[in-house]
Amino acid sequence: MPITYVEPGTYLFRFLNPNSSHFWSAVTDILAEQNIFLSSRTQFNDPHDSNPEIEDDLSSSIIKAYAREMLANPWRPDRDPDDIVRILRLQAEGKTRLNKQQIANIKLRAHQSTKEFLDECGLTSFSLTKDHPLLWGHYAAGYSGVCIVFRRGTSMQSGLCLCAKVHYVDALPKLPLSLHYRLVRAQRASKEYDELADRILSLSFLHKFKHWEYEQEARIFHPSRASSKLSFEKSELVGIILGPKSSRSLEEKLAAEISRLALTVRLARASLSATDYKIAVPGMLETQES
Repeated sequence: MPITYVEPGTYLFRFLNPNSSHFWSAVTDILAEQNIFLSSRTQFNDPHDSNPEIEDDLSSSIIKAYAREMLANPWRPDRDPDDIVRILRLQAEGKTRLNKQQIANIKLRAHQSTKEFLDECGLTSFSLTKDHPLLWGHYAAGYSGVCIVFRRGTSMQSGLCLCAKVHYVDALPKLPLSLHYRLVRAQRASKEYDELADRILSLSFLHKFKHWEYEQEARIFHPSRASSKLSFEKSELVGIILGPKSSRSLEEKLAAEISRLALTVRLARASLSATDYKIAVPGMLETQES
């Protein structure tokens, strides 16, 4: 399934829990630095999220061909020194034909390498809706947190241009082991690998169990950027919505920080809808929800 990036002009909503130890550092990064923190799938609450079934589709013939290449050129500058030592030892001992156990070990290492690649990918999530009560209940400390409002601009230098919609599915996605194997081969040969990376990242991070569909999630993903920050344009930060149960002290602290930084960021308070199971959000935004 192709990656569907959010269009310029799309509102993106990020819910934050003020009781989290990372709350004020995240708010400061967003307001003062225009940075968003990228975490790793290893920090997600749902163990199935971003954890596809890694499908072993590597044939013995593919592995043997790769082994012949390694034996022919063990001194590649991008090769792990331990692997070089292992290859040279095999050559010295005349063990240049792989047995079943060695093939199984190579598959096991390829499986682990794929998992490490996914663990190191930087991720952060937004919602395309702002008024669903479960979002406020689950991610904003039971209606007492905040929702940071962004609006994607047109700049391709902004991290928000990498934001893509999540697809909701019935079955756990299957990630062929051969995809990551081919990606590593392409990287080592300095060949184009964007299409392979997109397929891996889409299967891994942009498919989620359908029972989470109420989130209407959109996600930034960035290879090898876990635990780092990604910048966005200052104009893409629109406002902050306080939950119906947010404290006045939280509101005052946020207002003071916005004033100190001289930002044109609106601060408003949501309320419980009197007629629907929704959160009524003040009209600071144009109506544009997916």
